[in-house]
Amino acid sequence: MLLILIFVHEIGHLVSAKLTGIRVNEFALGMGPRLGGFVRGETKYSFRLIPFGGYCAMEGEDEDSEDPRGFNNKPARVRALVLFAGSIMNILLAIVLLAMLIFSIGPNTIGFFFESFAYGAKSTVTLMQMMYEVLGGLVTGQQGVDQLTGPVGIVMAVGETAQYGFFYLVQLTALISLNLGIVNLLPFPALDGGRLIFLLIRKITGRAITNEVEGRVHLIGICVLFAFMALITFQDIDRFFINKG
Repeated sequence: MLLILIFVHEIGHLVSAKLTGIRVNEFALGMGPRLGGFVRGETKYSFRLIPFGGYCAMEGEDEDSEDPRGFNNKPARVRALVLFAGSIMNILLAIVLLAMLIFSIGPNTIGFFFESFAYGAKSTVTLMQMMYEVLGGLVTGQQGVDQLTGPVGIVMAVGETAQYGFFYLVQLTALISLNLGIVNLLPFPALDGGRLIFLLIRKITGRAITNEVEGRVHLIGICVLFAFMALITFQDIDRFFINKG
């Protein structure tokens, strides 16, 4: 499920980059050593060993590039569009999944089809508001990190939800897709939201921050995120296996 949702997210970056003329060097699903793939045009498409994560590596994204088609040489509005595209795809997927669920249990009419999508959009907005309230609670200390869950917790949730049937599994998929879209827009280095913040700062300050400097900050951000993910994973293992066992 995570691989599919990440694929949808990265497809948003890939398609928007291609449409705006940005050179994409590699599009990868998974992390770690490359297992295989193919090359089409100027882009290498890869499948990697660890089935978690993925990326769309654009020319000039984290380094200076003289290529006129490099990400760094495109106007700020174009770069912002490409950065937003991944999360937009995840949010749209959540709307579509929720709409499909409603449409599947109602009359097969054009009118109900549009009503289903309206309901899917309304439900997605409500869920987004709830998620932002939780994120706000984490910042203010009203919510604890112990209430968060990571990949292990997601696997457990998917396994338990699948026992109740396809309907509930699709609901959970929509919720996780929405989470993925929102989290990626947080203003933290290495996330799309962090890159958008740098885009705004560099738009105001000009060349005061180079691509190399920004790249180093994002690298530090990735390390922090991996450390945080490791913490949440150990927390999930303790919650679902050690204490429960």
